[in-house]
Amino acid sequence: ERFLAPAYPVLLFAAAGAAHAGSDVLSSCCRVLPLFGKMLVVLTRRIPAVFVVVVALLSASRINAVRLGYGAPLAIYSQLGLELAQLKEARGRTSTHVCIGAEWH
Repeated sequence: ERFLAPAYPVLLFAAAGAAHAGSDVLSSCCRVLPLFGKMLVVLTRRIPAVFVVVVALLSASRINAVRLGYGAPLAIYSQLGLELAQLKEARGRTSTHVCIGAEWH
């Protein structure tokens, strides 16, 4: 994940360029067809807009997946805080030590 983050905008830009070029090629090929040419030209002009919507949805999905994946420790720590507060109420004013990995708090 950390290696994809710097390259992600470049990949999206390259994909957008490819979609635009593909749309231009399709619309120029469709102009040759006499019967359905105009309708196909209109459809191929909508390809970049559809591409932008699909990329936006995929990007939002990726953002949500990263948020959920990296947010797990925060959920654990919030639950740990609640349990420590309950333990402190039950014990009184005595101190409590908690080991998280190699650090003591």
